Amino acid sequence: MKLAYISDQRFFLAPNGDWYTTASFPLDKMTEALLGLEQWVFYGRLSRIDDPGRLFKIPSCDKEIEYLGSWEAKSGALGFLASIPKQVAILRHLVRTTDVLWLKLPFLASLLCWLCCDLSGKITIAQMVGHPSALTQVYGKKWSLVADFMGLLIKRMYKRIHLPVFVSQWLASEFGSGLHEVFILNESRIDESHITIKDDVTDNKRIVFIGRLSPEKGIELLIKSFAAIASIQPELTLELIGDGPLYSKLRVMTDVAGIRDRVIFSGYVPWDQVFSQLSKSCMMVLPSYSEGLGLVLLEAMSQSVPVIASRVGGIPEIVEDGQNGLLFEAGDEQGLTKCLQRMLQDDTLRQRIIVSGRETARKNTFQLQTGKILDYINNVSK
Repeated sequence: MKLAYISDQRFFLAPNGDWYTTASFPLDKMTEALLGLEQWVFYGRLSRIDDPGRLFKIPSCDKEIEYLGSWEAKSGALGFLASIPKQVAILRHLVRTTDVLWLKLPFLASLLCWLCCDLSGKITIAQMVGHPSALTQVYGKKWSLVADFMGLLIKRMYKRIHLPVFVSQWLASEFGSGLHEVFILNESRIDESHITIKDDVTDNKRIVFIGRLSPEKGIELLIKSFAAIASIQPELTLELIGDGPLYSKLRVMTDVAGIRDRVIFSGYVPWDQVFSQLSKSCMMVLPSYSEGLGLVLLEAMSQSVPVIASRVGGIPEIVEDGQNGLLFEAGDEQGLTKCLQRMLQDDTLRQRIIVSGRETARKNTFQLQTGKILDYINNVSK
């Protein structure tokens, strides 16, 4: 069996021939679970890199692996448009020689594959991990028409897919409406070995955010709320883990708010090191304006770290307000500030959230989520 994994994910080739990517990719687990697999093909954005120090090395496996896609493609709309003819040619050849297609959405490469290739006779899986409207959070409202058009294409695409998968019911209700059956399976990478049992985290004095430093993540709101409680919580610090276009602006914000020495910019941290960072925290906050699900919340729960998140996208499907976390309305600075204060001050609430959060993490392991997609592939490829 030859399986093609198609997305806009970035893959980096190091001088020694090893491949890297921007997030943890459990290739070893996936390969072990696929019984008839002979070859992987990963389609995405390809680049060469001299020093991959801050990237995640893709694990080796005993199967043949091929990387295809656009090399050193220019970013932005014009760069994508210029690359379309070459991408279509590569995708058509790939589809002709592949048994199973795993299409990640709302990535443009997957939409190109569906629009321009003959998928008849192929086993097709489509997994939607985010909403097209996130484009407007990153690039502005001028992209709203593009996002709407992508949404229409995705709805049509799902009607012809063998296994329609969504990471949240929120996405499924909009893009899988009318389908006979949909599967709600997220991309969680945690397993039972990651679960860490702690009774409380009061000894830790650090709030943590983990994610891209970009507008849709709501980090500016978090800094404002942290500044509001900083004077009454003199030992408390805020750690921002991740890189992105807002880095300089956020640094200026902390200077203006007078909390520069209380905010730690840690930059990118490899996924396998995130857990040790979480274990030093008293809570994890995800104040996003748009999220397909928010896997980092599950990772925090696995470490017995209580979570606070905005009530957007698929987040309310894994965070029940007052039970395994606290929720606030996206963009509500006062609401986030109150959640921070409640989590710090209410011992009974915090302990309940920690215990319930661990149970939520146990229900969302790699084996119980992605494992079901792999089981499907095994069954239909016999």
